[in-house]
Amino acid sequence: MQFSPTKKYVDTDGAAALAATSADEAFKSVAYLTEWLLPDTRIGNLTVDAKGNDERDCADYLLHVQAASPFNLAFNTKLGYFEWLELPENSRRYERFGHSMAATCQWEAQDEILQAYPWVTLPSGAVLVDVGGGIGSTSLPVAEAHSHLSLVVEDRPQTVARAPSAWGPTYALLLESGRVTWRSRDFFTPWEPLANTKFPDIFLLRLVMHDWPDELCQNILRHLRVAALPQTRLIIGESILPFACRTNDTLAGDYTSLLPNLGLANMPGYLIDIMMMALLSAGERTVEEMSILMRPVGWEVETVRRSPGSLWAYITCMPI
Repeated sequence: MQFSPTKKYVDTDGAAALAATSADEAFKSVAYLTEWLLPDTRIGNLTVDAKGNDERDCADYLLHVQAASPFNLAFNTKLGYFEWLELPENSRRYERFGHSMAATCQWEAQDEILQAYPWVTLPSGAVLVDVGGGIGSTSLPVAEAHSHLSLVVEDRPQTVARAPSAWGPTYALLLESGRVTWRSRDFFTPWEPLANTKFPDIFLLRLVMHDWPDELCQNILRHLRVAALPQTRLIIGESILPFACRTNDTLAGDYTSLLPNLGLANMPGYLIDIMMMALLSAGERTVEEMSILMRPVGWEVETVRRSPGSLWAYITCMPI
């Protein structure tokens, strides 16, 4: 750790990385919620809807940059959070963020991703595409447990370049098998066919939707819908927030023995909602909000799987 501090999170569960990321970027951004919600209280003249130094000519991307958040005020930057992480001076933060996503697996029941879908029913050679999957924290356990599946993890070029080495010896045999690949992709652009010309059987979006406001989520979903075949399924992994009162939301499940908001033990879901607002001007959603978001772009909620008493859920959607 002393001689190679950039490698101190390698081959860990990511909890230390998540704590450091939260204390640094997230909590500092939360401290600026008042200035963001009440612009008259701001000190300084930062124009937070500018493009910064990135000149990519992409309407979706420009819309993304304009989704200003308290983060922009806290760190005095015109860049969005993810672009800011990629600056050379933030290289340690960027690597730490990748490992912090591994720790988010502890937000759900152990191996819950393995129960998120009946993976054994997929045919041999079926392709799971982990969209915005980072270093593969969620999808690699699926590929390891089901040898008949192939996995493609998509993310930004900087993440893809670091991903295989981020795991140390943890998934060495799996990575050597050739069933796992990473590829660079901007999910605000049309989905490009895979090199082997196979179509995706499953698209996985874990902790992606809560990073973006509604219109940008719909851009992501629209591109995936164009690429989907009738049998393709979309799996979304997120904390699904219930209202603090009883509703007729049958998809969300009925936990009549618990408080409507599932009690104090699930406060982290609401705290993460605030953190996403502060970092990205986004947040968590209810099942109803998810359904309303997806139907206009060609997806319909099919099933919701989650452990009783937990806010974490995997939502399976079908193309319509």
